[in-house]
Amino acid sequence: MSNPNFNDAIEWAIQTLTDQLPNNFTYHNLYHTCEEVIRNVEYLAHVTQQSPKNISLLRVAASFHDLGFIVSTEQHELHSMRIVAQELPRFGFDEKSITSIMGMIMATNIVHQPQNELEALLADADLSVLGAANFLERNQALYAEMLSLGHSYTTRSWIESQIKFLTQYTFYTSAAQNMFRDSKAENIQLLFEELKDY
Repeated sequence: MSNPNFNDAIEWAIQTLTDQLPNNFTYHNLYHTCEEVIRNVEYLAHVTQQSPKNISLLRVAASFHDLGFIVSTEQHELHSMRIVAQELPRFGFDEKSITSIMGMIMATNIVHQPQNELEALLADADLSVLGAANFLERNQALYAEMLSLGHSYTTRSWIESQIKFLTQYTFYTSAAQNMFRDSKAENIQLLFEELKDY
């Protein structure tokens, strides 16, 4: 079908997250999906002058990108992609659009290199928190989530790992680099300030 129902697909994904995501997901939750990823991918899409259809595809990919966490914390991107393949046909999405959305979701895996601009935009939006004003609060939420999932970090080792990650990570698109460069540098300094207490 040539006219997929983007809004209904997004609403289904958001409702499924609301109903099925465990409470210990203090970072990868509804706030992350809606306020960080969807909001920032929309902004980046407008900055890079994406077509209305591409913006809609990005919004759908953003809304589905962490749904795999309701299945497993292991390789959740693959589970998200399976949900996309299973659910989107009934919202009128054709194979080409579904393949595109699945590629965007895979690009949010930190070890996977985006293969096109849309994938790069979603990957950048997924990590927009690195340049966010509430980075320390969100980073603490991620730390709590990791501990609840059985990962073992001392507070000091966590902060050190985050300094290393932010220092080494570069956004893929020039739009995200321009938007987050200065604020990411400020957040690195905030982490160094935190480290002094440990």
